[in-house]
Amino acid sequence: MIKTIFFDIDDTLVNHKLANEAAISWAHKAFFPSKDLTEFISLWKQTSQKYWQQFEDGLITIDQQRIKRFQDIWLYFNQDIPEESAFKLYQNFLIHYEENWQLFDHASSVLTTLTKRKIPLGIITNGSETQQYKKLTNTGIIDFFTRPLIVISEALGISKPNPKIFKHAQKQARVKPTEILYIGDKIDADMEIPHQLGWQVALIDHHNQYQKTNPFPLLTSLDQVLAIVT
Repeated sequence: MIKTIFFDIDDTLVNHKLANEAAISWAHKAFFPSKDLTEFISLWKQTSQKYWQQFEDGLITIDQQRIKRFQDIWLYFNQDIPEESAFKLYQNFLIHYEENWQLFDHASSVLTTLTKRKIPLGIITNGSETQQYKKLTNTGIIDFFTRPLIVISEALGISKPNPKIFKHAQKQARVKPTEILYIGDKIDADMEIPHQLGWQVALIDHHNQYQKTNPFPLLTSLDQVLAIVT
């Protein structure tokens, strides 16, 4: 019997990919319109992943990864910019990213149904505490979640897939491992460790990036969560 459900946020409840690519396209059009868009998006994602990993590994702060990302991309196009200018560029990028936040289909209705069933709901997500709370608030779903069950990596100083972040969430939930369900979109960050801890897990694949032969239960739409929780 499932007594607590945790969700990831980005590309699980909120379409991060859509919002991120919209903001990247804005940056391309505003600053490098003569460059190939496909190449620009690829460069942006590779650079972002490089510095995001350094942040998750505790090597740099959340703001440092933002600044370094912009400095690297601009340097790729032979423009050396100081930290202050890079951060201002990030702030403009953020406006466009936030304007494009959207919930995936069925997110609100599924959270509503689960709340009516009196199942405590939580979040386990990597990222900035301020930004992730804002994402939940701006998309209108913050009140579905029990505050002590909102677990954000920056606040703990621990990032997924470190087992400590999941163990902390389990302690907050005060239920047995087998009574927890976690819904996330990445095998390595979201599925493997909670599965090893004895949690129930389900992989949500909004963007068709996984084969159906992956070792975890696969969902293609959030409304399928309700079939798991009987």
